[in-house]
Amino acid sequence: PGSVGVVGVEDAAQGTLLALDRGRSGQRYILVESSLTTAELFARIAGQLGVLPTGRVLSRRSWRLLTRLASVWDLAFPMSLTPPQALTMLGQDLRFDARKARKDLGWSPRPFDEVLAGTIAYLRKRGELDRR
Repeated sequence: PGSVGVVGVEDAAQGTLLALDRGRSGQRYILVESSLTTAELFARIAGQLGVLPTGRVLSRRSWRLLTRLASVWDLAFPMSLTPPQALTMLGQDLRFDARKARKDLGWSPRPFDEVLAGTIAYLRKRGELDRR
């Protein structure tokens, strides 16, 4: 039920260098290409993988219950891949605005769909994703 900011790692690195070069002392710059709901993010990933996204989204109440259950489960069976804290963060609305970085630094990140396509191509080349 949450949302998250997305950006390519190369774009974040470029923004950091621009902040060092052009940024004003004492200022902070948010480096995010866009903010997506978790459902939008997974739908875009599914689309680029050529699979159907799930149409199911848990309510906030259900998500809170799930994370509480995961915390209890984690005590007996540690969840290293997706710890309860990560599940909790996925349910938060983390929306950010990079207008200041774009304006003050001249930062222009690549569209997220382009970054995602590159990431998927890289993972396929390494054999970490099947080729559908």
